[in-house]
Amino acid sequence: MDVTTYFRNIAAWVNRSKKESAFVFIHGYNTTFEDAARRTTQITYDIRFKGAPVFYSWLSNGDPGDYISDEEDMRWSTTNLEKFLADFAQESQADQFFLIAHSMGARALTSAYVSLIHNYSALKEKFIEIILSAPDIVSDIFKRDIAPAIFAGTGKLTLYASSKDKALQLSSEMHGGYPRAGESGANLIVLEGMESIDLTSVRTDFLNHSYAVENRSVLSDIYHIVHNSLRAHERFGLEPVSTSLALNYWRFKR
Repeated sequence: MDVTTYFRNIAAWVNRSKKESAFVFIHGYNTTFEDAARRTTQITYDIRFKGAPVFYSWLSNGDPGDYISDEEDMRWSTTNLEKFLADFAQESQADQFFLIAHSMGARALTSAYVSLIHNYSALKEKFIEIILSAPDIVSDIFKRDIAPAIFAGTGKLTLYASSKDKALQLSSEMHGGYPRAGESGANLIVLEGMESIDLTSVRTDFLNHSYAVENRSVLSDIYHIVHNSLRAHERFGLEPVSTSLALNYWRFKR
């Protein structure tokens, strides 16, 4: 299928939805094309999304032992992802976009997005919210460089994190012990303007790493973000937790 036909088909799908919306899912490490397609289908079904669901598949090997190789492929894909998001925003005829990224894919997305809103500033109003699940990003880089740039664009950012995420713990060890943005507990990032959701109590796979793309409670939470534009204090099932910074983060009610 050529590019013109692809975007014509996407535009037709978008125009059949009431809100003329779309979401783009960027998968993480150790995820094949087929896995990414399955997860995108699952997200679409579980959040009852009526717009155009799209996933961007970078060349993960789909092998848990190939972290370093996946990391290099992710870096290589970032420029292509930026170009794709720009083309998608301009050609799909969607009025609002939601960007959802998991694990290492969050590193690709945030890098591409920061560059995108710099190079195509007129498009930033179309991106309604960025949802990051278990982002495999150095926490300090996220706080200093990424979050402020996102706030300057969409202004809406939701972070799902866990203190039992073994894949992120391994990533931290492989990168000199630097905490990852997807970790909670003592490393949970809480920022003004960002909604941090601690999902330590949510369990899916044996690595506790796919909670926000496989767990129905979490997908239900995302449903209310996408369909109703509800913030954390308005969403059923979440309770606030105060911090010493006089800011709240959120966790699922027990």
